[in-house]
Amino acid sequence: DRTDSMPTCKRWLLVFSVTMLHTECHAIRSTSVPFHSKLAVRPPRCRPCHCALSEERTESAKAGVASLLAGSAVSIPLAVVSPDAFSAQWELAHDGLAVMLLLFGVVYRYAVREDESNMLKQGVVGAFAVTRALAELRASPGCSAMPLSCGPPLGYVDWPMILGGTFGLVEALVAFGGAALALELGFDRGILRRIGGALPLD
Repeated sequence: DRTDSMPTCKRWLLVFSVTMLHTECHAIRSTSVPFHSKLAVRPPRCRPCHCALSEERTESAKAGVASLLAGSAVSIPLAVVSPDAFSAQWELAHDGLAVMLLLFGVVYRYAVREDESNMLKQGVVGAFAVTRALAELRASPGCSAMPLSCGPPLGYVDWPMILGGTFGLVEALVAFGGAALALELGFDRGILRRIGGALPLD
């Protein structure tokens, strides 16, 4: 009896093992995604990034042009009452201001992004205005160098330099402040678009 029952037990054991193996393989197949399906659903990596980056460049160009137009418009009243108005140096200086306003629009958009901090916005305006005013400062004819000495009231700078620097700072604050105001208005009305989060990789 024992010798007759052994083959039967082995056969049942073999059938049970094969059945369990088949069931397990079928379950694995039904839950896994075929390799060709993974390739089919994988999103392209480069093309959308290039499209998004080109859109950001277009928006930055729009911000630069808006800054140029608005800043130039609000600075006209001060420009025409400048002591050296309509001279060659005056024209060169205001051509440089136009270039700075164009760059200001791009930098302002990248720096401020979606931040609501007024301190950050004022900091960008102030940085451009101070840089512009210092670049336009001219030493008086009576100044001597090494060390710089120009006379009263401070020795390092005299009254004409102080008055000229103050006028240049006010003009720069009006120009860049007006440009920032125009950019914020454009952002709020949807004419321009802010940068949100990280930029797409090129």
